[in-house]
Amino acid sequence: MRKYLVSAVILTLYIMCLTSCAINQHGDKSQAQVWDKSGQRWETFLYSDVGRGTAGGIQGIKANEGNIVFSVLEDHEEELDDSADQDIPEDQDVPEDTETPNEIFYFVSFSLEGMEPTVLFQVNRTTTEVLDYWPDGDGKVYYITVERTETEENIDLKRCGIGEAEESVRRLNDFLQDGGSDCRAWKVQTVPDGGILIYSPDGYVLLDRAGNMLTEEIWEDEEHYDVICMSEKDRFVQVYENYGMNFYVCSEGGEKKVRVGDMPASGRYLYGRSSEGDALVCTDACLYSCDEEGETMLLCTWADYGIIGEDVVAFYMVGDDMHSLLYEEGTLKDVTYIDGEKPDKPMELTLGCFGDAYWIRRAAAEYNKESEYTISIVDYWQEDTAEAVGKMYNDILAGRGPDIICFESNLVNDAALGRAGMLEDLTAYLEESDVIGPEDFVDPLYEALEIDGKRYMLPTNFAVETMIAKKEWAGGESVWTPAECLKGVAANEDLAFGVDRGNVADILAVYGLYCAAEGQKNLEAYLKIAEYLPEQRVYISDYEMKRDGKVFMEFTWLSSAESFLYEKGQWGDDIRYAGIPGAEGNGMAFVPINCYGISSGSPNKEEAWRFIESLFAEEMRESVTPDDYFSARKDGLEEQLVEASKIAYYEDENGNLVKLPLFADRSEGMDFYAASQEDIDKIREIIGGIRLMRRENSAVAHIIGEEAGAYYAGDRTLDETIEIIENRIRMLSLENAL
Repeated sequence: MRKYLVSAVILTLYIMCLTSCAINQHGDKSQAQVWDKSGQRWETFLYSDVGRGTAGGIQGIKANEGNIVFSVLEDHEEELDDSADQDIPEDQDVPEDTETPNEIFYFVSFSLEGMEPTVLFQVNRTTTEVLDYWPDGDGKVYYITVERTETEENIDLKRCGIGEAEESVRRLNDFLQDGGSDCRAWKVQTVPDGGILIYSPDGYVLLDRAGNMLTEEIWEDEEHYDVICMSEKDRFVQVYENYGMNFYVCSEGGEKKVRVGDMPASGRYLYGRSSEGDALVCTDACLYSCDEEGETMLLCTWADYGIIGEDVVAFYMVGDDMHSLLYEEGTLKDVTYIDGEKPDKPMELTLGCFGDAYWIRRAAAEYNKESEYTISIVDYWQEDTAEAVGKMYNDILAGRGPDIICFESNLVNDAALGRAGMLEDLTAYLEESDVIGPEDFVDPLYEALEIDGKRYMLPTNFAVETMIAKKEWAGGESVWTPAECLKGVAANEDLAFGVDRGNVADILAVYGLYCAAEGQKNLEAYLKIAEYLPEQRVYISDYEMKRDGKVFMEFTWLSSAESFLYEKGQWGDDIRYAGIPGAEGNGMAFVPINCYGISSGSPNKEEAWRFIESLFAEEMRESVTPDDYFSARKDGLEEQLVEASKIAYYEDENGNLVKLPLFADRSEGMDFYAASQEDIDKIREIIGGIRLMRRENSAVAHIIGEEAGAYYAGDRTLDETIEIIENRIRMLSLENAL
């Protein structure tokens, strides 16, 4: 494996701010800002303004040997006529009508000092589509276009340079037609010897710069791959197989195919080539290289350097130096990795989680930009969740960390860890904080976080777990009891159920209903209810079944005002958020989202708290916390509810103002409009009546599920089953106490 980023690196950051549609020739490269952190040197240069305010910002970025090309969509905005006769409340939104027929392509080179982004060409998207483009090392751009007329569609390879008229290199209408490849899957790039490579899932053609054919090959693979990047010696491909994404390196005319190992799952991949020909693969979290033998090497973890991986948009090489382009909030940044002396190890905190979520990475990256400490993410996730949780527990007990624990997955029980002395009580930190205090949290949420007068985790957001049923079956407006639920299920056993037997064991465990005030009666009622439920839950997508009363109940989350409106639209006005029968309060429970705690064994507790505290700071909240879940802060929740109640309008072709849906479910053909005051009041009522926090209790759930199976199979009586379950739970409690 080639080792071109194996030592710690110096990061040189060239910045190009993109803040308006037109190019402004006033870049001030003399304004250098230098920031040093543990030997990493970031230099920031202001170049020029472009792109902010355009329709969708930068559309695509391609880079090669220091030359970069990107496109933006031109805005054509029309203001609504103030004289329109419709009355619009002052607090309601009227969106602007925007059309984007023109796509403008810009060129800039970071290898040419002081160069401003320059317009290369533009196309009218109603007649011309640019499929792919690639800058070469000489300042020219090669691109594939599809031009449509009333009678034909022509595909061309074209070339353009700064100050030069575009020219056609070759007509591509007959390219790889034997393979049947859709031209929209074609890619173009130049190769080091000056040739032009055009490839698709079915084959490739190599042209010289004049457009003459040098080589053409149709691949004979039994299954087609999505070709990601290619050189003259091999191709790096991906294919969806076995319910996942896999990668291969194909060489020797396709005869040799090597599967790539150690490539983690990601919501997005980005690809490039190193100067030595290795494939460069960017995931949301890390950057890897992959050689011709399929061997991978981790080059860097983005968050460690204060970089959000989703913002990385392209790679290119200049000699042996690798550059990464970042695009964030209208700013294009060029990060150059240069081998340097390895700096002293920075002060480090570890953040343990199960699943490398976007919000976790973003929070760590934002914090690492400003702090002398570095938050490093340790992902414990594996398919055997019990083994994963056990590994985290063992690390905490052994003093290996993590310093900070993310409870996002509901796999970790804060109550059990806290009572075992493995977590810090965060109450005192909150009471002394100038950023977030007990009075800032949604009151019932803050109370539900309490364990024996202490709070071991803090969420930035939350959802609500509940049952949904028709009012006539769910006790009207009174608390739904297990006995009432059983009676309703028995009387409606022919209806569909959005709950299964596995849910019953989980519900009994996480809500503690196996030892609630009614004791054995709750356990007995739930085991009887489960007899009427399917063994495996089937998602009920037909909303008409719910509206027509053909579904008895469903187990679901409410995460926002939008999800409340969605369930109301699915079920109708006679819906009831019934909660869990027999559970405390209104029967519903908080589900903590983006939730953190501190290991009691951490040597850096104060700094760990500063990280958690930063998530609640006003300047950080929007960027590092989910916006599609209820906010844990009172003011944040109120802002969300007010926003959901706003009505937006648009102007139709006749100049009439029409209500704009808050969101739509196109699969069901349903539009959902702003929440009414009645809806907002109901959401507040639901949240205000919650007294429970959903807490993982897999050991108890396993006992109930395992023993109940014998009862469902008819191998054991109900009384025998209840006695065995209660004895096993009692023994488990004694073992935990010891």
